[in-house]
Amino acid sequence: MKSLKYSAFFFLLSFLLSFSFVYAQDSKSIPVKVNDTVVFRLFNTDREDASAIAEKASKILNEKFESGASADSLETETEDGGGISIYWGTSLIVTVTKEQALKHNSEPSALAKLWLKNIISAAAVKPLEMSASKVVVALGDSTSITIGGDGKVKFKYPQKALEVSFDEEESEVSIHPLKTGEFDLLMIRRNKRGTLKLIVKERAGKIDKDVELEVTGMPASTEVIKSGVLWRIPDAVTLKPGASVYLKDDISIYQSIIEGDTALLSVPVILEGSNYITVEGTVKVHIKNSGLKWKAPSELFISNRPEIIKEDGILFNKSIPESNHVRMMYSHKNGSDFNRKLTVSLKNKSPKPVKLLFRNAAAGPDKFEMYAGHKAAHRYMALYGTGSGYVLEVPAFANITIVEKVITPNFLFSGICDIEVLEGKEIDVKVETFKSKNEGLKEIDEPFDPFKIHPHGVFPVPEILNENKYKISSGDLEVTVGKWPWVIDAKTGEPNTGNFGVVYTLSTDLVNDTSYPVTVDVLFTPLNGVSQGTFIIDGELIESKILKKDTSQVIKQIKLRANETLNCKIVTIPEASSCYPVQFLFTSRSEKKNR
Repeated sequence: MKSLKYSAFFFLLSFLLSFSFVYAQDSKSIPVKVNDTVVFRLFNTDREDASAIAEKASKILNEKFESGASADSLETETEDGGGISIYWGTSLIVTVTKEQALKHNSEPSALAKLWLKNIISAAAVKPLEMSASKVVVALGDSTSITIGGDGKVKFKYPQKALEVSFDEEESEVSIHPLKTGEFDLLMIRRNKRGTLKLIVKERAGKIDKDVELEVTGMPASTEVIKSGVLWRIPDAVTLKPGASVYLKDDISIYQSIIEGDTALLSVPVILEGSNYITVEGTVKVHIKNSGLKWKAPSELFISNRPEIIKEDGILFNKSIPESNHVRMMYSHKNGSDFNRKLTVSLKNKSPKPVKLLFRNAAAGPDKFEMYAGHKAAHRYMALYGTGSGYVLEVPAFANITIVEKVITPNFLFSGICDIEVLEGKEIDVKVETFKSKNEGLKEIDEPFDPFKIHPHGVFPVPEILNENKYKISSGDLEVTVGKWPWVIDAKTGEPNTGNFGVVYTLSTDLVNDTSYPVTVDVLFTPLNGVSQGTFIIDGELIESKILKKDTSQVIKQIKLRANETLNCKIVTIPEASSCYPVQFLFTSRSEKKNR
């Protein structure tokens, strides 16, 4: 009997130990976390693999959390079998089965309600404090921001686009971009989250080097130095496609440079373009006045017909022969009802660079046509009088634009330039007009009209010397400029009526053959309509007022002692949009005192 009791006892103990072992195995739960916060636990059941379900639920929950999905879309739904499913939007998180609820000593509805509450609580995200929410950074640079909170940080970002590191002590996030584009860097710190928008761009370019500028003139004028500096700046930088270089401020050149002198100019520039990081810096331009002398021009190019442009096309297209110097006058008015461009370009068709001596003076666009023509001539004569110019180079097989202007409707743009080939083969000169693109343009041909003064062509007499002697005792002297005989286009035989663009030098000996001092007045008089003039008189740059036909202005007074002879040198040029011919009258007044 005792033996039987002991046997029954050991059987019961063995049964209880076996039951306890099974229960312990079943009671091992798998946690499901949202951002490291446990929101519920799963037990294995006969039909449920807790690990697999927990892994899937955790993945969905954290993806939703990290994507910023609203907790408002969390809800429960009763299934046909009596289970309660928890959804986040359309995504199934977990189904609370009767078996799972039994493991928790609960009912499916009550357990689902508890789990839903836990999930909503864990998903209630607060914004992460960040020193910046958006950063624009150049490719190749690094950037950093600081964040608030404490503890470890979970990052989510495109691994091939960014490198991210974190200094927990300083709460500093460092980012080094690997490619261009726009990227999101998600940061989660405990129950706080924030997204940093990173915009990674390439720099618009870089400043590579100093550049040199060779100028000439006695002295080289500030205007030609400024033009030359503007021309050389692009050679100091490398730009990304579509980027451009601009001056940060207007170039201020306060003095001219005499022959043999040098100067160093630091020019603040900006490199920018769409979808690039703007670059600011300084270009250093080393300037030297070499004292290079202009050759006498061999031809005069004129682009003035059609004066009023109403269609896209080529207005002028000629070549400058090797070693030649050409003066060119261009003057055109926009006759369209939209803005259009006018360009003057040079094309080098040879395999070697062409070195040029260049200067350009332009004015407008302006609605007052005479003003544009006069200001262009005035600026040109200032350069002409000092022999100013600068050296530029046209690379092999290159096409460069030396003049570019947008002309508004009914406005006129005018200019005069000198181009001398110093080294290399011939160079093509082209004047074009277009609305947006200068592709596939055809030449615009307007027939010559003797009743309209709009010259066009190549004229072999760009300068005229007129030598005279004015004796006081012989009466007044009249000298006329811009009259027949006109210079003629050698190819077409068409005249340059008015001799526009021709530089006249009036060299007049003033002979006082009397025994008393006199004052010689030089009067400027338009003979054929309204006109305005620019003159270099004995080295002094002078301009007249706007004068009507047959009205005069004294433009110079010269005193002569008794029996004194002086030479008066007047240099002038018929200006675009003024009327010619014009007259220079030399007349005198006695300075002897009455006794």
